[in-house]
Amino acid sequence: MITVVIGDNYNYEQMKRQIITGIFAASSLLMPHVLRASVWFMETDTEVSVPMEQVNYLLATDGNDSFSIVKKDGSLVNEVRHVTFSRHQTTQTDTPANREIQLYPNPVNHVLHLDGIPAGQSICILSADGLTVRKEEAHGGKVSLYVDDLPQGIYFLQTANNTIKFVKR
Repeated sequence: MITVVIGDNYNYEQMKRQIITGIFAASSLLMPHVLRASVWFMETDTEVSVPMEQVNYLLATDGNDSFSIVKKDGSLVNEVRHVTFSRHQTTQTDTPANREIQLYPNPVNHVLHLDGIPAGQSICILSADGLTVRKEEAHGGKVSLYVDDLPQGIYFLQTANNTIKFVKR
């Protein structure tokens, strides 16, 4: 569990970098090597739980001891002073709309193979610092992604319902 507390004289940009770095560092350490879908949540002291995939950015003003979570849909969670990050395993059923994705090989050198991706679903590869390095659309149940050009390191493959860690050698 990662906890962030906002105090006096705290730089917003520094806070944002620390939170993003902390989230991805913790997820790379805490995510099991088995290929299971899980979702990270930002749990606030205002008893609101926000999936990290819905968080766009955090908004804080100088001299204020609270901040707002701005979601990708534009809605806000206001007056937040304390957040905790937690990961919850998603329950997967084997239906076409919600199928667990198989990713192999992991670690990967050249080509990453995915099974169980519905046609038309967006696939994003994120670097460990949260930047999108590639975005593609699935054309059927099996997808091959060429990752030769990616530097070695930890990456996250993200779809509508799944986030899976993989290692590029």
